[in-house]
Amino acid sequence: MDARNRLHKDIREAMDATGLPWTATMGAAHIKLKLGNRLVGICPTDGAKLSAFGMQRAMMNTVNQIRRAAEEIKEAERAASDR
Repeated sequence: MDARNRLHKDIREAMDATGLPWTATMGAAHIKLKLGNRLVGICPTDGAKLSAFGMQRAMMNTVNQIRRAAEEIKEAERAASDR
């Protein structure tokens, strides 16, 4: 099964909203999330676990990591184009 399909919908939506190319790579216990070539987070291979009570905070943190990384990548691209 494709790792993208195993992600919680909020994480998938956050990755799509960045407008940057992204990948989700299946590992043994976690899915590795990358924006471009930058690792921005990991989450359990079972997306349903992120819906469980207590994991909501982990999911929210992952979404915020994605947003922060996207901003940093876009800022770096803007700075490089200004040179």
